[in-house]
Amino acid sequence: MRAAVLHESFSPTRPPRCGRLAGMEIDIEQLPIPDWNLICRRCGYPLKSLPRHRCPECGLEIVMGELVEPWMRLREPQFTGRELPLPDFSLVCGDCDAPLAGAMDFRCPGCRAPFDPRDGAPTGKWCKIPPALLGELSSQVVEIILAEEFIPYVRREQRDLSRILGFDTLVDVRLEIPSEFYFDLLAALRRHELTAADPAGPDWICQDCEESNPATFKICWNCHQPPAQG
Repeated sequence: MRAAVLHESFSPTRPPRCGRLAGMEIDIEQLPIPDWNLICRRCGYPLKSLPRHRCPECGLEIVMGELVEPWMRLREPQFTGRELPLPDFSLVCGDCDAPLAGAMDFRCPGCRAPFDPRDGAPTGKWCKIPPALLGELSSQVVEIILAEEFIPYVRREQRDLSRILGFDTLVDVRLEIPSEFYFDLLAALRRHELTAADPAGPDWICQDCEESNPATFKICWNCHQPPAQG
């Protein structure tokens, strides 16, 4: 069986306050507080199922935006790689290079060669996002995409000795996600690629930091604030 191959295209960002994914709205301010393994920062009281944003143990007001971290699992994975028709993961046939999106079975729509979308998918608990998969996308842009899609991730930075000694140097940023969200990542990157090719309006300027943002961004790449309303 031939493997499907990827068509290469192109401070941690907290998840946005509210987002919509495949028709399901995710609001970090929702009540009662979901089972996200959150605890009160002051006394350690578990916050699951609380009807208010206030700790009943010590009375501390709960600010969800300060507790919800990028690596927290706020939802289940949407894709496993076994869905049919095959979603657009930017996969192509290993035999004829035909796009596999929309395939009604696990055979290439072009040459009918069998394929398994899971060939080459990571198997560990967490996986590093391959640089080849990201192309020219910066780590800041990728973090925005992950945050908007509520895909858990961790950011790791590698510095060399010159940084310790006070010299300027390039920092190698590595992003890792749970392996079970791998196909969610592929779908998110593909959506970003298609949307960037046909942007929904002009770029916008952040009122908080005055940085320019692509029309497709729902939060600022620099300060992580949403665009001004109206």
